[in-house]
Amino acid sequence: MRKLNTFLLFTVLLFTFYTHAQKAGIIGGMNLASMSFSDTSTVNETKYSSVNGFHFGLRIEFPISEKIFFEPGFVISKQGSQFEFEETTTQPDQSGSGFDESHMSVIKTTVNSTYLNVPLNVKVKFAVKNSKIFVSAGPYLGLGMGGTMSTKTNTTITSTNPLSQSSEIKSETEDTSIPWGSHDTDFLKKMDFGLGFGTGIEVKKIQIGVGYNLGFANISTNTENIPSIKNKVLQISIGYYFDGD
Repeated sequence: MRKLNTFLLFTVLLFTFYTHAQKAGIIGGMNLASMSFSDTSTVNETKYSSVNGFHFGLRIEFPISEKIFFEPGFVISKQGSQFEFEETTTQPDQSGSGFDESHMSVIKTTVNSTYLNVPLNVKVKFAVKNSKIFVSAGPYLGLGMGGTMSTKTNTTITSTNPLSQSSEIKSETEDTSIPWGSHDTDFLKKMDFGLGFGTGIEVKKIQIGVGYNLGFANISTNTENIPSIKNKVLQISIGYYFDGD
């Protein structure tokens, strides 16, 4: 509750700052997102990969000096990860032949999470001919707003009967909403925080940039089986900025 109150306080402050902003802009772009897992729940090696997403939101610029700006914002970010592992079990043959069956399952889970992120960046701009090059860095706060988990299981069933060479493949897909919370039965904690940094170019009212959000918060709820889960998001953005009064 304390973390949520802190997040809401930052939100109120940003709305207050907006009325005094020199420049405000809308941004959007694509994400290449993943999660770093420390997983002890599976014996076999787990393969991790990224998922594609998007982001859009509002950025506000406050001048600190001629070249240095404070830039907070609100950003809706679609992120997540994908992980896959294999599991082999032996089960009695359901046909009654007296031979066991070998079940080799490939289990792939795709996590698509939606966050409201509040970046608090310091941006430095350098004039280059008719444009400006900028670099930025700062902390961010994130609040999990929703998302889905899709688990696809492909199981190859092979009889141990030496006279039978037959095999069967079964596929199952289960789609669920992400269980947010703080209990072991949940999957992800709602609150996230970390460090964001990036660079780009500004031409008149257009800004094009690339950035990276590195999560510091451990958002795993089941720390016995998964001691740590952290967000990692690469972002490519384009923004249009409106000059303030």
